[in-house]
Amino acid sequence: MSRMLHEAFETRQEGDYQNPDAIDREKAAEVLKAAEEFLKIVEEKLSQDQ
Repeated sequence: MSRMLHEAFETRQEGDYQNPDAIDREKAAEVLKAAEEFLKIVEEKLSQDQ
């Protein structure tokens, strides 16, 4: 899970500050899928703790 967050952060940094054209639709879709997976894991964990 940490790796997903780190990669998303690095992609964001690259797109914002280095090369905005480096983020294509395919890369954006990968980051979005990872974010959705992250949210699913967090939601599952939170529901277990209740």
